[in-house]
This record gives sequence, structure tokens and C-alpha cells, in this order.
Amino acid sequence: MAEFEEFKIDPRSLTGLTSIVRMVRRTLEASSTDLYQIKVREEFKWNFGDHWAGYFFYLTPTAKDGAESLMPWYGLDFNADRGLATIAVALHQGENPTYFARIAEHLPKGPAYEKWADSEFLEMRMPEAQFKSINNLSSKEEQLRGLKEFVKLCCEELLRTMQPQKR
Repeated sequence: MAEFEEFKIDPRSLTGLTSIVRMVRRTLEASSTDLYQIKVREEFKWNFGDHWAGYFFYLTPTAKDGAESLMPWYGLDFNADRGLATIAVALHQGENPTYFARIAEHLPKGPAYEKWADSEFLEMRMPEAQFKSINNLSSKEEQLRGLKEFVKLCCEELLRTMQPQKR
């Protein structure tokens, strides 16, 4: 794999797209925890599209409670209909039919991400100030740390929300 470098995203030109995609992949490869395992879907045809670039991945809880894996996407969303380009974790109903409705209904809004949703898609978007802060860091290691913190928070929220609500 090619060496990755720090990225600088300019939403008007996206000249740093190659670097950020490499960073997204590196982030996913280094983000498994005691709570979950991550496996990147490298060859999945929908990793890249007209207004997104990143990777779908399997998010598998390590707890043996019968929960299935989710298949979220993580990367750069530059769809102007949803605002400025930013890092996001997305969940598509078609790839996650078992848990999508529950997660879409119960995923809370939070200060660490902006929730955007419709009937078949939900996205946890990195706030603009946080994205700008990570984008302006001078080293790839610092950027990687910021991206890992964001994906960790999103993965934990998705797994927590996919569990049945306790009464």
C-alpha cells in the first residue's frame, strides 16, 4: 500500500481526496476495540460514488449476545445537499435491514456528530469546526488520532443503539 500523508481538503477542489481516503482506511484498520471488531470491505463497489469516498466495513460486536454485524460506511461525504464536505459514518437500510429502523429511530443527537437521516439512510456527520480542526493539523499522526476518536464514538453509538431498549 502506498504511504499515506496528512490531508488538506478544500471542498471546492478536493485535491486531498487520495490522502484522506488512505487515512480513512488506516483509521478503520486500527480502530477495533474490546467492544467490537472492524473489517474493511476493500472491494465493495459502493465504497466510492458521485459524492462520497471511503469504505464500507463490518462492525462486529465482541459480546456474545447474538447481535449480528452492522455494515456502516466511513469516509468523506461531499454531497452539497447535506452541507459542506465532512467526515461521516453512514448506515444504509439496504445493507443493514435487521437494525436500521431501530438505530434510525433511537440514535440520539449528540455534540460530537450531526445526525442526518431519511427513510433509507442515516449519517453521523463530523461537525464543521471539528473537521476544520483536524484538516488543519500539521501531522498525519494527529489527524489519524482525531479520525479514530470520531469513528470510535460513532461505532459505540451505533452498537449501543442497535440493542433493544431496556424498560
